[in-house]
Amino acid sequence: TAGGSNEPADSKDFRLALTVSDRGLPSTTARTTLLSPIFDLSDATSAVVGYWRWYTNNLGPNPGQDWWDVEVTSDGETWVSLEHTTESANAWTFFSFNVDAYVPLTDKIQFRFVARDDSFDSLVEAAVDDITLAVTRSLPTGVPGEGAVSCAGFVGVYPNPLGLAGRIVLRQGTRARLQISLFDVAGRLVRRLVDAEADPGLHTLQFDGEDGAGRRLASGVYFLKLETPGVRQYRQVTVLR
Repeated sequence: TAGGSNEPADSKDFRLALTVSDRGLPSTTARTTLLSPIFDLSDATSAVVGYWRWYTNNLGPNPGQDWWDVEVTSDGETWVSLEHTTESANAWTFFSFNVDAYVPLTDKIQFRFVARDDSFDSLVEAAVDDITLAVTRSLPTGVPGEGAVSCAGFVGVYPNPLGLAGRIVLRQGTRARLQISLFDVAGRLVRRLVDAEADPGLHTLQFDGEDGAGRRLASGVYFLKLETPGVRQYRQVTVLR
């Protein structure tokens, strides 16, 4: 599924970037491949991968001929397609997929992003960034509640980098305690943004760019931490003044 543009999740969060801009020649082809780390999701009940991507192949004398592919494997050998398209989007666009709808959740989950420039005299521009993996696990025995927390995690921080203020969008799977905290790169708590019961659904948190004492944050890199039963997730935020 896709939605949104203007670029700016459990226990797994990874960030990678891919760029390719290549002009096809008669005797050559170009292909850039990005492989994610391998994830152990054998104890997960569901997982959602999300990423922002930029992809155009409608430029040059031979437009619309090259493919963008995103694939997932659960055994390291067989790859299943999440995206296979030649459609251009001259903007950052967010995509997310329920991984368990495509492959079994095993200890060998890996993602592959491929930008191709196979056609003669074509021009391809592709990038992928802010890749997140939100994983849901069953609650441990003895913890209040039933079943699993479904699809809880960050959706995005907008804008990112952050200027004077912004908003944090997140998803809560079931009614439960939710904590959102901000830390600096040294791991020090900067501010507790949320510590309360939250209903299921999408939530938007307005952020004023201040620390716990009401002072404006200095420019730099910070980390948001989301915790709710069965889920712990981090998201990097850059502040630019």
